[in-house]
Amino acid sequence: MRLLPPWSRAPLLGLRQPAAVVAVLVTTAILACAVASAPLFLSSARSAALQQQLAPQCAEAAWPAVTASADAPVGDAAQEVAGAPVDAWAAVGRTAEPSLTVGSTANASGNVQQGVPVTAADGARLSQPATLLWRPDALAHVEVVDEVAGTGVWLPASYAQAAGATAGGTVDVGGTPTPVVGVYTDLFDTVPGAYWCDYEPYFTNASSADTPPPALVLTTDATTLVDLAVAARGSLSATASVPVDGSTLTTSRATELDELTTAALDATPLRGSGATRDPRLAEAADRAQVLEGGLRGPVIPVAVAGGLLALVLVAAAGSFWADRRATEVRLLAARGVGPVPLAGKAALELALPALVGAAVGWAASRLLIGALGPAPELDPAAAAAAVGAGVAAFVGGSVRPRSSPGCGPGARWSGRWAPHRAGRRRCPGRSPCCSRPAPAGCCWRAGTPSSRRAGWPRSTGCWSPSRCSRWPVPPSWRPGC
Repeated sequence: MRLLPPWSRAPLLGLRQPAAVVAVLVTTAILACAVASAPLFLSSARSAALQQQLAPQCAEAAWPAVTASADAPVGDAAQEVAGAPVDAWAAVGRTAEPSLTVGSTANASGNVQQGVPVTAADGARLSQPATLLWRPDALAHVEVVDEVAGTGVWLPASYAQAAGATAGGTVDVGGTPTPVVGVYTDLFDTVPGAYWCDYEPYFTNASSADTPPPALVLTTDATTLVDLAVAARGSLSATASVPVDGSTLTTSRATELDELTTAALDATPLRGSGATRDPRLAEAADRAQVLEGGLRGPVIPVAVAGGLLALVLVAAAGSFWADRRATEVRLLAARGVGPVPLAGKAALELALPALVGAAVGWAASRLLIGALGPAPELDPAAAAAAVGAGVAAFVGGSVRPRSSPGCGPGARWSGRWAPHRAGRRRCPGRSPCCSRPAPAGCCWRAGTPSSRRAGWPRSTGCWSPSRCSRWPVPPSWRPGC
């Protein structure tokens, strides 16, 4: 359908009035910024609450992790348990970091004891058992005292001294002679760093108990640890975690990771195995949601009040635009154009500045919350809500009020558009008039430059008082009756 000139030229006509364009753009930007700030600020506060809970904890607190374990003696299930968590993450398309631990053993009577018994080179059993641990790059995060090539175990320096072992020697681990291929400085005598943060219970005596924890013995590879677990009738715990940067996490991302963990637990390698998850991330996200719920009370009313105030400014800008375009709009209304087409024309003229203003307001809100808010990371849902607020501001910025001046009392309608004919009375403004003298009709001359710009021909019209009182008439038209 081809639009008539008043509508086809509307988007460009609006740009001919810079003052009105600036007024609509600025007020729409204020409205968009006001209404978009609430969801963005709440999302920022939620992200900050989550990140601040994770910050003092170990990095692994933010990592989604699953753990499969088998009690002592693990027996033939060792290989399956060791590989199940990594395979489960692979089934959901993720690459995970594994770790294997042997923390207890069962003796010949079936009694379970903490740690793995270790016998020194001279055949004396050490009073302090050991915990066996394997991580892919654990040996790169210790201070080396001595080492030789090969596969086997690494002993802490104090434990190697108690066992009388050196690199290249042998100790009995759980009844199995095992090469000692390295000695490292005890972690409690160093600054372990973030890598060992989640494993501190294995080498620190935080409770100052009389009995220290078992010595942390590292294996060079996963196969060595699994073989020692089977030979020592030990337990086996296998954990696989997906590294995540907790300092930039949002609650929506934490929820996605929790759902991903659930999918990994339901994958074939772990289904029905009794595997567990690390609950720290989900618990922190739940607490962040609770904090955000407490902030809704004060934040939303303030945002609503700001939005209403901005809406008043938008209405004032629309009125300013209506005053600037009153002549043409009244001309169109006098020619019988209904309210919907007139509203469409107004929307077309104001659409471009309102759209730019809404985009500027959304961007300003996003930048302000990112720079001054509790956290710069925002949930996608909050950004989408802010975009919706910007769209609402755009729609609001495209609406304007219209004035409706009347035509004067006592006018009657002649029922037609009447060109001047001989014998008709001339009106005070020398315009052709209605078929009866004043005040018999409401007659207007439509031959001004503004009417021609609007696309209407020169003409004269007589209107009924009801129509004249309903629709505004351009003041540049001259009354004919």
